[in-house]
Amino acid sequence: MYEKKALELQGYHISIVDLNRIITSLLIKLNDRLQHNYFGYQTKKLLNSLVDSEREKLNQSFIDYISTLIKYIEKFYSEQKELAELTAIFGFCDLNQIKFHQIEKCIDFLRMDIDRDKLFDEMSILQSKFKELNSYRESLSRQISQYINNDARSVYEEFNNDLCNESHDEDNLIHKPTTENHEREMEFRSDQFWSFLLAKSKPMCIEMHKIISYVYSIPCSNAFVEGVFSHMKSAWTASRNSMVNETIAAELKIRLNSTMACEDFFSFAQTQPQLIKCAKSQQKYSFEKKRATVSVNINREGSLRVNIVLL
Repeated sequence: MYEKKALELQGYHISIVDLNRIITSLLIKLNDRLQHNYFGYQTKKLLNSLVDSEREKLNQSFIDYISTLIKYIEKFYSEQKELAELTAIFGFCDLNQIKFHQIEKCIDFLRMDIDRDKLFDEMSILQSKFKELNSYRESLSRQISQYINNDARSVYEEFNNDLCNESHDEDNLIHKPTTENHEREMEFRSDQFWSFLLAKSKPMCIEMHKIISYVYSIPCSNAFVEGVFSHMKSAWTASRNSMVNETIAAELKIRLNSTMACEDFFSFAQTQPQLIKCAKSQQKYSFEKKRATVSVNINREGSLRVNIVLL
């Protein structure tokens, strides 16, 4: 249970918005186990097979372990608790549960420069659009799924004019989804919800866009940063140590930000003759990085002379 939540916190899409939900859920489950003295069915079977003295000793060790774990979580969560609770409102995918004064508290804490009057008007626009989207026969989860999938394909479609461009018209929403697709896409993340809602709202809700962009950029752990270093370590090996910083940075950006599947990129590359020509060329680089050599000499008078030569 603890390991599952720890892995969830390391997800690439997890932000400060999700922290309160994840930690609160974990603490509730741990406290329930303490309250009911339950540590799993297999553990219960094992305890029942022991003599009373060993059973009590082992049972107490489980209690001590979970109690220590709860204290550990509460100690480190306390530093981010206020911010996590304030930003948690954006984790709701139902605008009826979000109040304007809650958003004000959040932006006050973050000290964001937001036009409150415009923000209030934008909330009205978003609430109206939310009701409209929910009135369609197509479920909201299905609408968001189509939006996310179409957005992911847009990069590939920009380079392939022969592909059929799927229509994004809202008139298509009256068609019911197939059972297979409906069952496959029943859930969506809160960041996907906000991305979809803001994209559908006209006029553009600039102030709310600022808030959502800022809030979802706040990480709740260093897992993503550690992931970047892990990718960098594999990219910058002993055999590739001559690569310049810009090359490694570009490779990392592609690895971490590209949404194009390998098959799609292969198909795209086949349509780019200039790219294929450069890849087949014997000339790997169009320029050579200049490297400096330093030599130090001491003359007869004892003075130091440093020579720097660019190769």
